[in-house]
Formats: sequence, C-alpha cells, structure tokens
Amino acid sequence: MRIALTVVLSALVAMLSAHLVVVSLFPSVIAAHYPAFAARVYDAKAGMAAQEGAARLEAIETRPGISRVILTRAAVDRLALETIAIQERPVQRTRDIAGAVIAASAAPKNVPGDITGGGLIVRVPLSGAVDTPATGEAATVVLLSETKLAAAGAASTSETVRSGVIARFLGIVTEESEHGPEREAYYQLPAEAQGIQPGSLVMVQLRLSGTGTVRRLVPASTVLYDPAGRTW
Repeated sequence: MRIALTVVLSALVAMLSAHLVVVSLFPSVIAAHYPAFAARVYDAKAGMAAQEGAARLEAIETRPGISRVILTRAAVDRLALETIAIQERPVQRTRDIAGAVIAASAAPKNVPGDITGGGLIVRVPLSGAVDTPATGEAATVVLLSETKLAAAGAASTSETVRSGVIARFLGIVTEESEHGPEREAYYQLPAEAQGIQPGSLVMVQLRLSGTGTVRRLVPASTVLYDPAGRTW
C-alpha cells in the first residue's frame, strides 16, 4: 500500500512539474487556463513598468477595470517589439459557398428579382453563420465537377467555366422549416454560360454586405483570443 501511494505521489509531482515547465515557457498557457491569475500577473508587470518610467497606463472607457499599457520608444526597442501602423481603408468582404444550378422554371415564385429570358439560376443556401450578401452585387460562379466540364464539350467552354461566370443577383428568399427560418440567395446565370446544366454543383463567391466600408485594420497576428472566445 505504501509503495503504491509513493508511486501515485511521484506521478502527481512529475505531472505538476511538467505543467509548471510548460506554463513558464509558454505564457499563453497561463492565459488560456488561468485567466484571472494571468490578469493579475500582467497588471503587476504593467505597474512595475509604469513605476520604472518605461510605460504609462491609460483607462479604457469601453473596458472598465482594464488599462491600456503605452510603452516608451526606449522600452519598445529594449524588448525588440515589432510595430506597425494601424490602417483604415475600404474592406472587401467575400465568402465562397457551394450552390446548385436549377432551371429558371424551378425557381420559387417569391424570388424578388426579375428572372429575364429564362435560363439557369444558381441557388445558394445561407446559414446563420453566413453574412448577408450585398444587395444588387453580382457573384462569381465556378463549376465544381470537372467530369461535367468534360461532358459539356469544347475546351474553351471549360476554361470559361473554370475562370468563373458572373451571375446577376436576384434576391434572398426566406422559408420556414421545422428547424427554423432558412435563407437562400438566388443568382441568374448569363445566356452565354455554356457547360453548366441543371443539377451542376458550383462554388459561388459572394460579395457580402458591408463591402467597401472603411474599417480599421490590424494584423491578424496582433489579435488575441481569451478562453471565452473574445478578441483583444
């Protein structure tokens, strides 16, 4: 019994030691598993830096209880931190979503747009995690199945389909189902889009709402995520 207890205690000590080594080498482990402790440690370090004159603290109006640490240039150079200017410019918001091609006659009657001249329609299912497509913005449609490309005929047609076809935005239809509201976006293919047939699977690149809006941009490497998924 004493030997078994000794073995168990030794294993626990080894596991704790290994964990402490990981925590000491990788501060992100602290932030992920012990956010409250990490906050106190970082606050203490920021306070020490402020006392040494290497930094100053500023309150963040939108984050009560949290301070912004502003380093002096000497502190930045000593820590060898890489800095980059924050930019503000129009953003292009797009998303690639799989869709299906149907005949114009099979499109729902409540599609808002005007389906002119029949032809083919692309139906794109939208989930709750997907932003709303920009109203009136065309989409780029690319055929997924190369076997259907080969069956379509000429190589020039296949190259056209591979490079993408511009489809006109018709509108968004919302239908009630047993799982709740389901949304679908509809686009009309041009008459010259050869090689695409009803039933073809396509990839649709949508321009999302908010495209062209001027926003503040920061490098992705500067964004931190806490255990709750919030960004900092």
